[in-house]
Amino acid sequence: MGQERFARHDVAVAREKGDRRAEARALFELGVILTRLDRPSEAESVFDQLELIGGEMVDPARLVVTVAQAKGDRYAELSSLAELARVLRYVRRHGEAVHVEGQAQQLAQEVAEQRKRERVEAGITTSVQAVAAARKLGNLQAEVCALVNLSHALRDAGRQAEATHAQQQAQRVSVEVDTNAARFAHQRGDLPGESLALLALGKTLIDFGRSAQAAVAIDQAEQIVSRILATVHQERHDHASPWPWIAGPSTLDALADRLAEVRRTETSARVRESIPAGQAMADSAIDEALRAAAHAREIGEHDGEAQAMMMLARAFREVGRYDEAAATDGGPGFSGQHRAYSFEEARRGDDGVRAMRPDSPEVEIIVGYVVVKTLGPFLEAFAKKLGEQFAETLSHALSRLRLLLNRRTKQRELDISTRGRITLVLPNPLPDEAMLALLDLDVTDPELQEARLYWDEVASKWTQARQEVKDPDSGDGYRAIR
Repeated sequence: MGQERFARHDVAVAREKGDRRAEARALFELGVILTRLDRPSEAESVFDQLELIGGEMVDPARLVVTVAQAKGDRYAELSSLAELARVLRYVRRHGEAVHVEGQAQQLAQEVAEQRKRERVEAGITTSVQAVAAARKLGNLQAEVCALVNLSHALRDAGRQAEATHAQQQAQRVSVEVDTNAARFAHQRGDLPGESLALLALGKTLIDFGRSAQAAVAIDQAEQIVSRILATVHQERHDHASPWPWIAGPSTLDALADRLAEVRRTETSARVRESIPAGQAMADSAIDEALRAAAHAREIGEHDGEAQAMMMLARAFREVGRYDEAAATDGGPGFSGQHRAYSFEEARRGDDGVRAMRPDSPEVEIIVGYVVVKTLGPFLEAFAKKLGEQFAETLSHALSRLRLLLNRRTKQRELDISTRGRITLVLPNPLPDEAMLALLDLDVTDPELQEARLYWDEVASKWTQARQEVKDPDSGDGYRAIR
């Protein structure tokens, strides 16, 4: 009885508001309740009222469907068909309701297929754009990924011939990537790098069904691995300089995994057994790289020092000392607290005042590309010019840049490694004019070697003349410079 009372109340409220749809819904619920209570005559009376109201609602519902169809709005049409079917059920015109529900179901399938086609076409467009962007940047690895995605998208769209063509392009570029990597490693004398690249090439060729060519690449890789293991097991404590490559635990583990992937299990097992010897090789390389860096620093051979530090970074990575590796080669996490890096403990300027001490915990040292990210695009342009002056790549030129930042005083100094070393004492804030003036700086000028340069706001140029500013904290190894 409670449900009946509530249903009658809903009918009365809907009538009072003039809401015909709510009234129809409430009448339908009341009729169902009365039928369940076995009061058929009352239920029939309620359904008769509902049929009268529903008759008023059917035509407007059909009109909404017609408008949606005229507009070509399939989503609105689907919604209006569902509403029309509900209205027809209210007025017990079940045959018509079933027909409308069938129309709605068919339309829902068509809408789902349309959405799928739209997603596929969007995927094709995105992949084509990604391929074009990768080619513009010359990024072969990104081009391979984009071509593979394009192949999948075209296959989903049923465009099999185009999908096959995209896959063939991906195969060609992928093989080119691995071949170039192997060639580059060979030119550098990097045996582990060459063998890893050849194994990757073999795996790629296997995936593309070119088993005969894959076997050739894998055989070459195995021959190189044998040479690597012979060197790893040698005594090497008498070497005066680091090797052109290191095969420590990290590299040997990667080699073993790659060999296992191409089913050269016997060679993979030999490599894994050699990991302890690789640990010894990496440890020895760390010691030798430190000695080589110290010797190069003593004789002022900056290129030799940089090469030794690169080898040191690689040796650190081989044994899992990633923070020290990042500090040594200037990656993220570089800090003056790392003793491996080759800076003088207390450099002095031409004016006799002590500069920032790189070994202090308060001094952060940033090198390489991170300096560009810190100081902005002008410095990247300067690095490109630096590379032109020294006939080297941008990456090598960036390795010549070192930024020292005192976290407490915010003093900053930019070191430029040339035939000597040039230090720029950066003002705070650093104006764009100062960064732009770097492009006019001739770092090969003999008079600038070992010089400390300051920004002259009046003359708008870098000069060796220092503007004196009161030192608020004398004796702690820092100075305040405008």
